[in-house]
Amino acid sequence: MRLKNFKYIPFIVAFVVLVLDGYGVVLAQNHKDTGYQFDFDIRTTACYATSSGRRKDDDSYVYMNCTGGRAGYITGVLSYYATAHGGYSSNGSFYDCYYRKKHSTTYVLKYDTKSKIGQTGLLSNYINESGRTYARIYVSNKTPQASFSGVWSPDYKD
Repeated sequence: MRLKNFKYIPFIVAFVVLVLDGYGVVLAQNHKDTGYQFDFDIRTTACYATSSGRRKDDDSYVYMNCTGGRAGYITGVLSYYATAHGGYSSNGSFYDCYYRKKHSTTYVLKYDTKSKIGQTGLLSNYINESGRTYARIYVSNKTPQASFSGVWSPDYKD
């Protein structure tokens, strides 16, 4: 009679592992895309792409996908610089984060107004390693007086 009960143990263990593993993925990856939109004008040459930061749960890339851009009379390829910054709260101060003498890399992201194709960036960063828990993307103009839009997430899931 006791041996009958043991035959269910592998199934119970497998079920528990699957449930806990799936639960961990949900908690560890803040990878849902949210929109961003920003404008560069005569006075604004740098800003944050979003109004507030988002919680960063792991040490993965920050994901940014440029899906739109315009710049008045300019046609062709428009571009901007993007750097992932970290902070301690969603609306506090954000900084380029350093860890072991390395810091977040600045990338150039592009949008082609003729083909309507934008560029995706995986922004390497040291937000998590430096002890910060929120991410925002700092952008500066490469194409003056342009507007850009797209989606981003603080944790990249491949």
